[in-house]
Amino acid sequence: MKTPRTLCIGLFWSAGLLLWAAEDSPLYPLKQVISEAPNGPDGEQSIEMGKNGEGSMGFATPSGKLRVKLEGDKLLVDRSDDGKFDTLIVPFQWASKVTVKVQGQKAFEYPLFLTATRQPGASELCVSAASLVHLETQVGQTVVRLYDTNLNGRFGDPGDMMQLGAEGAVRAITKYVEIEGKIRELQVVNGGEAVKSPLYTGPTGTLKLQTQDGWKTEAQLEHAEGLFAASLKNDESLLIPGAYRFVGAQAQFGAKTTANGREQYPIQLYSSGGKGAPIQIKEGQNSLALGPPFRLEFAAAKSTLDAANVIISDVFLVGSGGEQYYAANYGSSRDSTLTCFVRAAGREQSVSTLGYG
Repeated sequence: MKTPRTLCIGLFWSAGLLLWAAEDSPLYPLKQVISEAPNGPDGEQSIEMGKNGEGSMGFATPSGKLRVKLEGDKLLVDRSDDGKFDTLIVPFQWASKVTVKVQGQKAFEYPLFLTATRQPGASELCVSAASLVHLETQVGQTVVRLYDTNLNGRFGDPGDMMQLGAEGAVRAITKYVEIEGKIRELQVVNGGEAVKSPLYTGPTGTLKLQTQDGWKTEAQLEHAEGLFAASLKNDESLLIPGAYRFVGAQAQFGAKTTANGREQYPIQLYSSGGKGAPIQIKEGQNSLALGPPFRLEFAAAKSTLDAANVIISDVFLVGSGGEQYYAANYGSSRDSTLTCFVRAAGREQSVSTLGYG
């Protein structure tokens, strides 16, 4: 994720070194980090506007709402939460900070980026809000960041996002996380005041990826109950036992080193998230074959307008582990057709063009 230039504005309610609630359950205070521009993980949502030009979004202000009003091409905001519109924003300009409360604790400044835009051909403005703030702390040598993706003024709710490591992938918050080779429980205190991270003491399993020579494979798995998530590469990975689903997978072949030392792959396949057969991880050692050999799968039905025409609604490649990769337009130069053939004794016996979409 590209990280914008940020301004750290301090800790929520305490400052200094780590606080220890117990020897095996340290308390890590979270600090608030302000971005100069909205970025995806911080959350964004549309504000539904009424016929009177007023609207609101559910938010953690004392009244529970953030009120806005449109006057022509100008946007008014009840910034003080006193029932009066006291902040005026010209579309595309920065919004003032909005003061919110987190679980009745000390108020902190929660800046939002509000915009009022007009869609092509539309007569009315559309108002949207995006967050400019995330929280972060450091557990050991690992930076932990929390994003209020659902924009309710609280961090750590279901649907919010997190990031482990400055260059780690932004993903859904899970109950347990792996930090520096150990599984820990992630407990967000008071909606964003601090993080507790006691060690997980339950059963564990390891997973090793297997693939064919010349191929490089990776996968992202998420526990079916949302307990844990893992990014798998060549190394053996530590997981909590249970059923997992594919969030993503990549298969690459034919590595070439460029003049600047980077690797390129002539063949690259990427999976469609959330699809594929579930993966069962048992306690102890596990292995998972990814990549080739591949098979082509698609959902098909006869056209209601032309019985001789087959409509393909979904097309994908399936790898050895059940992971599914995008496979649109394979074998065809047209956008909405798929060329299929039957091969016998090394020769094509029958060729057919199938429409899909």
